[in-house]
Amino acid sequence: MFYYPQRAQAIKIQQTLKTLYAGVEGEYYGGDEAWEYLQTYTGVNLKAILTEIANERVPDVSIELENVASEVKGEGKAKDGNK
Repeated sequence: MFYYPQRAQAIKIQQTLKTLYAGVEGEYYGGDEAWEYLQTYTGVNLKAILTEIANERVPDVSIELENVASEVKGEGKAKDGNK
């Protein structure tokens, strides 16, 4: 699990899984430890790649949200002259 859950019940489940895996001499990785394991195993820093993609997309999403908000308020139609 690359990101820990927020809900108490889900957190407890993840802690139980970690304990169960350890009990059968298995491996469990969570949070940053999971990202580090993946990078060590593959040689690829997937977290950095995904973070970079997300950071590139944020301006596009922000612009799109502004456009949708304008349309909902009716401003988009007024700009186009389509009242």
